[in-house]
Amino acid sequence: MKFESGHHKMASSTLRIWMSGLLIVGVFLGSSMIPVAGYAQSTCESDHSVIGKRTLDTATNTVVVGMDDECQMIDDVDEAVDIQLSRSESIRSPGTTSLISRDPDNQQFSVGALNPAVSATGRYVTFNTFIPGTPEGQVYVRDQSTNRTELISVNADGQPGNGISDLARTTPDGRYVVFSSLADNLVPDDTNGAGDIFLYDRQRNSVERVNVASDGTESNGFSTLYPSVSTDGRYVVFNTDADNLAPNDFNLSEDVFLRDRVRGTTERISTAQDGSAAGGVAVSMSPDGRYIAYISSSDDLVANDTNNARDAFVYDRRTQRTELVSIASDGTQAEVPPRVSPLTLVFDAEISPDGRYVVFSSKADNLVANDTNGQTDVFVHDRTRRTTERVSLASDGSEGNAASAYAALSFGGRYVVFHSSADNLVANDTNGQTDVFVHDRTQRTTKRVSVAADGTGGNRASGLITQREDTFFFIISEPGMDWLGSTTAFESSASNLVSDDTNEQADIFVARLR
Repeated sequence: MKFESGHHKMASSTLRIWMSGLLIVGVFLGSSMIPVAGYAQSTCESDHSVIGKRTLDTATNTVVVGMDDECQMIDDVDEAVDIQLSRSESIRSPGTTSLISRDPDNQQFSVGALNPAVSATGRYVTFNTFIPGTPEGQVYVRDQSTNRTELISVNADGQPGNGISDLARTTPDGRYVVFSSLADNLVPDDTNGAGDIFLYDRQRNSVERVNVASDGTESNGFSTLYPSVSTDGRYVVFNTDADNLAPNDFNLSEDVFLRDRVRGTTERISTAQDGSAAGGVAVSMSPDGRYIAYISSSDDLVANDTNNARDAFVYDRRTQRTELVSIASDGTQAEVPPRVSPLTLVFDAEISPDGRYVVFSSKADNLVANDTNGQTDVFVHDRTRRTTERVSLASDGSEGNAASAYAALSFGGRYVVFHSSADNLVANDTNGQTDVFVHDRTQRTTKRVSVAADGTGGNRASGLITQREDTFFFIISEPGMDWLGSTTAFESSASNLVSDDTNEQADIFVARLR
């Protein structure tokens, strides 16, 4: 069976995901398509394991299509999933910043908000509220098209969770939201006394606990960091210190697991070459559920891992291979600088929606040439070209004079949003605060986005919540970005980014870049 082609015209207001079964193979941005990386062009083999690469002839808008897992031709418009974002729904005008962490009555919260995540088009933004030192905090979704806020961390009766719920992420269309929660009233028979991972279906108004074993047994450990969910809500990946979700989990550390909600199975992802359990945290999954990025200090995930430090990895569920990605372009492993803990060498890996790029933060100074600042920097690894570049730079290429970390990527990896305490990445950065920046990898420019309409920097930190009054606490809140790289969401304690910020709390802001 050979590849065939078809013609599919897309309206300029449509962001369209082209899927093969559960695998995203391309995304239409207007009438152009960005192909997903990682698929080798081939004919269908008898083991039904090969999937073809989809490309687009931009002159004719011809989509070259291949086969799905069962060797069926993918040449049907019904195989595409549309996410509509008309210009009337374009959220905000380019260059504007808005405070979007508002309650269901459209009022500013009287408590803080943090941890934003953005849907594919930027229409939906998830976040959670929090009150330090208390068990209070809920997950919400803000619809920027309708200006409505929906409480997500609720049970089947609509009652809010009775424990902290946070760290939410959404599917590209905003239908499914996954989050972590210490609440024990979201589903029946939650008796483990630990943090769990839940999936909320906004269409059906239903909630499901997903960090369970294949036989339904609840986790005997905590699952409290960012989960990640596939486009169709079928797969949820998470990390946990539980040892009863898979057989032979004897490593006494956090591991990465994937829940298949259709088959009702749970499998361990962070597995050593010999099949034994290997630790892993900070998970991120490509929307098709194929690639999973995570951080691990295990030295047996890949061959010749000899730096004895925490690294970033990507697991390919199709090939069942694990790849070390926190490396230099020549394949050199990250080295631990003096006075740096090996456990903090690399952290916060995020995979781009197309699965090609991984952005991570690292204190290593040997991943790129001329890394002499002695600071944590943000790097992007291209899994196709096997190259690594540093992106926490000024537009003239100058390296930051302070730490940069916690990043997110647009679909094709062009735009990277990150936090930085550096004051030399842009001109006139005189506020002395942590700010949020966006780097354009094509134009090689860096722009500060946590600013007021007149360009004034925030009068408090963005992405970093610190001491308030006589209570000390320190919280990192990662930024989010839509697939087009045109909308970014971030937390800020600043009160001068918009004119009507009167609650004196950390809020979630959305900056419309283009």
